[in-house]
This record gives sequence, structure tokens and C-alpha cells, in this order.
Amino acid sequence: STLSAGLIHVRAPDTGVAIERALQQVVTFLGVDRGGLDEHAEGRPRLRLSWARPGLEEPPQVTAADQFPWVSERLRGGEVLRFSRLAELPEAAAIDRASFERVGTHSKVLIPLRTGGPILGVLSFGSVRDGYAWPDDLVERLHLLSEAFAGVLDRRRMELSLAERLRLEKLLSSLATAFSHLSAADFDPAGQRG
Repeated sequence: STLSAGLIHVRAPDTGVAIERALQQVVTFLGVDRGGLDEHAEGRPRLRLSWARPGLEEPPQVTAADQFPWVSERLRGGEVLRFSRLAELPEAAAIDRASFERVGTHSKVLIPLRTGGPILGVLSFGSVRDGYAWPDDLVERLHLLSEAFAGVLDRRRMELSLAERLRLEKLLSSLATAFSHLSAADFDPAGQRG
């Protein structure tokens, strides 16, 4: 609840830092190795924020359909995925299993982020040292936490969209002011004045 409350009033420019700090807190609390948030725009990954314990590289982007086709399809469908050991992944996820193995992931939980519309991103936590159990009650709490992350992404998009509209309106206003001082003669091409 403390983490969720801390994410409620984050301004758009501070989103990245706040999310990375929140990922670090969750990774540390759970005792796993890394956490990541992949933001999506227009159905494709756009922004990557992550935190890993010192000495570990950042987690793989699990929405890369060529490396994680089975996982990507399920996440786009809104499914929460988890595995304590790679062997738990079904045969249909053979490509995904090989990709997780290549980057050293032993266990992972992946939660799609939505606020009513298309997928905003994916929140994930995982372990590279050994397996990690993801019991139902923990996954349920992480799912509730994911709503706070989704809210931050949604608010950031709205803030950025409003800021862009405001910039456009200011530009249009300044152009309208500039054009209002021109006479019809000012619009004649240079060679046609006479």
C-alpha cells in the first residue's frame, strides 16, 4: 500500500525514476533478482524500465514476439503468467523456454498492465539464481500492485497528450496573432505586386 500510494501523484517527467525505485523496492522485498516494466504504445513495446541486483543484467523484454511468441500472445490476451521452473512451461512455449534459458531466467511472473483499454505494458519479476515459488496469494497482491503501475503509465500518457495539445494551441494562437496583423497585400507573391 505504501508503494502504491507513492506512485499515485507522480508527475510525467518523474515517472521513470519513480518506477525504477518501485521496481527496486519490490525486487528487494520479494528477494528475487530483477524486475522490469515494458511500456507499450500502439500495441508495440516502447519504453523499458528495469532494476536488477548489482552484477546482473536487466531482464529480457518478454514482449519481443520473435523470442517469446507464446508468452507475448498470452500477455496480449490479458493472461497473468508465472513459472517457478522453466520445466513448467508447456511444449508450445519451447521458443520462449530457450529464450529464458539463454538469458538465465529460472522463474518469473509476468502481469499485463491495463486500465480498461489495450495493453499499456507488462510488469515482471524474476529470479536467475534459482527457482522462486509464485503462490496464488502473492500473485494476487502483485496484480493489485500492477494496477498502480498501470495508473502511473496511463496518467503519464494523459499528461503528455495534454502538454502536446497545449503546445499546439499556443502555436496556433501565436500564428493567428501574427497573421491578424497582415494585410491582403502582404499575401501577394513578390513578383505579382504592382
